[in-house]
Amino acid sequence: MAGVPTFAVDRSLGRLAIWLRRLGFDTVSRADLDRHRLETLAAREGRVLVTRTQSGQRTPARVETLFLRADRFRDQLREIDDRHPLGGWQDRGARCLACNAAAPGGARRRERCRRCRTSRPSRDHDARMERELRALSLRASDAL
Repeated sequence: MAGVPTFAVDRSLGRLAIWLRRLGFDTVSRADLDRHRLETLAAREGRVLVTRTQSGQRTPARVETLFLRADRFRDQLREIDDRHPLGGWQDRGARCLACNAAAPGGARRRERCRRCRTSRPSRDHDARMERELRALSLRASDAL
């Protein structure tokens, strides 16, 4: 896949979606999207579908699907990193952790999201997230 991937994450993986957004990836995950609607959205927008459930239905062939085995978000991030390098997050623009909106000017701290008005994480929380990400040693992508 060329370029930086975008993701459509199953609603059961909300924590993973937050971490993908923290890494700067455009990541759709909403509680009101059932599996069929999420697959449709992924196909329409060219997103990688990320899920832990293999439904009895076949996923449309034009949708790249990652079926994750891990239960914990750190291991899930590593599984995704095996297929789509997630490193280089320091160079990607910030996204709202709640609604996925791109932050203007790549701002990461102390502002409210212009779309949903959610406050950005505190500096302490943001620093803890950065330490977690550094500890994961995610692979850098050439697509940045």
